[in-house]
Amino acid sequence: VGPDLRPLRVPAYRRLFFGQVFTVIGAMITAVAVQQQVFDLTGSSAWVGFASLVALVPLVIFGLLGGAIADTYDRRTLLIITSTGIAVTSVGLWLAALGGSESVWTVFALLALQQAFFAVNQPTRSAIIPRIVPIEMVPSANALGMTVFSIGVIVGPLLVGVLIPLVGLAWLYFIDALTLVAILYAVLRLPRIPPLGGRRGRAKVVDGLRYLWLKPLLLMTFVVDIIAMVFGM
Repeated sequence: VGPDLRPLRVPAYRRLFFGQVFTVIGAMITAVAVQQQVFDLTGSSAWVGFASLVALVPLVIFGLLGGAIADTYDRRTLLIITSTGIAVTSVGLWLAALGGSESVWTVFALLALQQAFFAVNQPTRSAIIPRIVPIEMVPSANALGMTVFSIGVIVGPLLVGVLIPLVGLAWLYFIDALTLVAILYAVLRLPRIPPLGGRRGRAKVVDGLRYLWLKPLLLMTFVVDIIAMVFGM
C-alpha cells in the first residue's frame, strides 16, 4: 500500500509540499557545505564538531519557543519572515565563501542565525497544515512531510559530493537560497492564518515545562532525544 496522496489535491498544501521538497534538499546541502567549509578553513575535525554545536544551540532554544510563537502570531507572516531570513543567511554564507573570507567565526555567526530562523520556521510550517487541509487528512499530510524530510537528508549530502567538484563550495549556498524561492511562492499564495486565540507564547512554554516536570517519563524522552542530538551532531 502506497502513501495517502489525498492532501496533494488541496492546492495550498500541494504548493507547500513541492516547495518543501526543494527547501529540505537545499537545507541539507548547506548543512554539509558548512562542515566542509569549516574543515577547509581550520583543517580540524574538532572545529567541525564545534560547528555542529553552534548549529544545535539555537535549534534547541528557538525550537522550544517555535511552536508557541506559531500559536501567537500570524503563521503566514512568520513563514515569510523566517524563510526570508534563511535565504538571507544563505546568501551571506555564499558571499563570504565567494569573497575568500577566512574567518570561521563569520561562518559560525551566520550558521547560528540561520538555525534560529529554521527552528521557528519548521514548527510554523507544521502548524499551518491543520489550517489548510481537512482534519481527516492531517495525519497523511504530516506523513508526506516526514517522507520529504527523510529523502532530503539522504539526497542533500549526496548532491554536495557531486556538486562541489562541479560548481565549488561557495555556490552551494547560493543554490540553497534559490530553493527557498519555491517555499516563498507557496507561502505568499496562502491567505492570512491568524492565531486562534489563547494565551501568549511565553505562558504556553512555561505551562509546557511545568507539565513536563510533573511527567518524569515524558520528560526523560525529551532528555534522551536531546542527548542523542548533541552527541550525534
